[in-house]
Amino acid sequence: MEILAVILHSFFIALFASSIILNYRIAKFLNLSLGSMYTLGAYVAYLLSKDVITAIIVSGLVGFTAGIVLRYLIKFLSKNTIEATIVSLGFGISIEEILRMSLQTSYFLVVEVKETFLNIFGEKISILQLTQAGISLLFFILLFALFKSNYGLKLKFIEEDLELAELYGVDADKYIFSVITVTSFLISVSGCLLSTTQALSPLMGFPILICGIIVAALAVIFGGIGARLHINSILVSVTYSLLAGIVL
Repeated sequence: MEILAVILHSFFIALFASSIILNYRIAKFLNLSLGSMYTLGAYVAYLLSKDVITAIIVSGLVGFTAGIVLRYLIKFLSKNTIEATIVSLGFGISIEEILRMSLQTSYFLVVEVKETFLNIFGEKISILQLTQAGISLLFFILLFALFKSNYGLKLKFIEEDLELAELYGVDADKYIFSVITVTSFLISVSGCLLSTTQALSPLMGFPILICGIIVAALAVIFGGIGARLHINSILVSVTYSLLAGIVL
């Protein structure tokens, strides 16, 4: 088992799990479209595989735009957590069906990207995988810093009681918009960076989604609020990935 590669991938799973937690705790719904955002980023990588930098930028913009669309669909079509979750599922399925109808073929491989590998502790690690792990770590550093700031206090307020937070003048809509769009952006970029590691298909994001939900649920079981909850997601993700690597 390549332990370093497993640990690096676990950072992505932690990012995915934390994105699920943020959407649920702040935006108040289970975002079932995140798997499709991952797929969307991977397909952008396939379509723009001759220019990796452009593919990364475009995947981020596409993910961010999809997040904006999702936010307004939820705002105008749902009134509670269950309805918002259903809207996100429908939106995700729509993305997958558009990809299926427009590209026809069931599976694709990103073969035009010339990957660079580094030898770290005897393991060959892709630069793209290192980049994704770096983005995940940067996300958590910024998130922890955010929770230590005044904005973090407002986030915790929204987590604990959205209606009361709005009653005290917190602009919850701004935070909800930011959570949905930023997580969509990050997951789409991750899909682009990790696209070379697997065969691409419209349903490729589903196993990632299930894995992220499992890690997020376990992180919540261990308790906490704010930064502590996301530290849990990192610890659970690393443990989960290592155990899965040993079993498989």
